Amino acid sequence: MGFAVVVLEAAVRVSGYADHLYTDPAYVMSANGQYWRFRPDFEGWVLGPTRVRTGPLGERLHGPAESHAGEPRVVVLGDSVTFGQAVDADATFVARLEALLREGGVLAQVLNFGVPGHSLRMEVAEAADRVAELHPDLVILALIADDLNPAREENYVDRSGYVTKKAFGSSSAVGDWFRGLLRRVRVALLAKDAFVRMSQRRQTGNGGPNAPEASVAAPLGRFRDEMRRFVRAVGRTSAVAVCLDLEETPLSRAIRETMRADFPELPYVHATDRFAGRARKDVLVPRDFHPSAWAHELFAQAMLPAVRDALREVRH
Repeated sequence: MGFAVVVLEAAVRVSGYADHLYTDPAYVMSANGQYWRFRPDFEGWVLGPTRVRTGPLGERLHGPAESHAGEPRVVVLGDSVTFGQAVDADATFVARLEALLREGGVLAQVLNFGVPGHSLRMEVAEAADRVAELHPDLVILALIADDLNPAREENYVDRSGYVTKKAFGSSSAVGDWFRGLLRRVRVALLAKDAFVRMSQRRQTGNGGPNAPEASVAAPLGRFRDEMRRFVRAVGRTSAVAVCLDLEETPLSRAIRETMRADFPELPYVHATDRFAGRARKDVLVPRDFHPSAWAHELFAQAMLPAVRDALREVRH
């Protein structure tokens, strides 16, 4: 039995099938316990092929960790799409947006605070903290419909620095050590992933990509509540909201309509339009299924006009 397990583990490692599930202990809880952040000055692997360096603020670096005196500071908040899972740091839409702005003569420092697993509630909570800490000139809230999935709230960071499902038990010295050991075993990672996927399939009304029209009401209500909190959190700081879904769904359509009807004062970019008619295999990282570097380029191009206009308003 033990020999069979060793052989299976070796086969999974050679195949690379579970590589996208491996991560180093990279996180700390926020001071208020409402969300988690990357550790400052962290360097390691996150979610498989993603090599990550963070700066002193916990931002994912796409260049040297240096300040640009006198330049506007842009804070970008989101989940693993914003973070750029399976994409090189200099190819994320955050890095590309900064480059496109500079090419157009708009100098700005664009900081990537995307964190894998964040819900919209967590993103808004972090927005409030980052505005108070950094006094940015512009805040970009980059969301996807699945950020409204309540299953994302069922996580916490253990004492080792791993994001852990509450379903696997509360934090303890022995439990955290044992889970940390299992996180290095590829077969165990596959088993955990299968468990999580089955749990998510049992969830109802989460507003996922295949959700029927009738199930949109609950997540859309959460969306309205969180966007009201976001507007209050940023206060007088300029802000832009962006939807990064790769395909149109009942919920993404409802998000667009809600932004236009309830938040007309907040610039909104529906980047989903850029992907109409494109095959999903052409814009996804193979096996990982997150947006590819090419998709990130399209994201940056989609939001460039709104961000450029907002920064010009700030400068004047």
